[in-house]
Amino acid sequence: MLMDVTNSKRAQAALRDLLNQAPLGVYLVDAALLIREANPIAQRTFGDIPGGVIGRNFDQIIRVLWDDSYADEIVRILRHTLATGEPFVTAERAEVRRDLGITEVLRIRRLDRITLPDGFHGVVCYFREISEQVRARQAIAESERQFRQIDRLHAADRLDRPARRLHRLLQRALV
Repeated sequence: MLMDVTNSKRAQAALRDLLNQAPLGVYLVDAALLIREANPIAQRTFGDIPGGVIGRNFDQIIRVLWDDSYADEIVRILRHTLATGEPFVTAERAEVRRDLGITEVLRIRRLDRITLPDGFHGVVCYFREISEQVRARQAIAESERQFRQIDRLHAADRLDRPARRLHRLLQRALV
């Protein structure tokens, strides 16, 4: 019996296009902790790892990027989601990249366990690299702090003006 797989192929192509154009990083790790898929944003975040990341051990790759304590935490969370099916969501987190020596801020939107075509479980991770947004927020907060400081100085100056005028009048009167 022959099956027409045209619709299935179209659906796969549409899904791949959707993931490749998504404004966030998406990667898939299988039950053996091998990275099976990574969209372009995830690939950029993983960086210039010789040989790429597809088919490579997640635990090893993550240790190229982050220090051991953070890498251990990431792998522990991924294994927990893989074992229990419990999704994981986190707030943003800033860490220094081991490979680049720069601080990068990531927000892991979600880790979800899925069933792969081979019947085994895998974990899909959706994340955003938000370092630029965080730096912009920090710059705005610093600007607001400086504005408040200047405003306080101007307010103090406005309160001080009548006293200075009175002081000058008294000096003139005493001369």
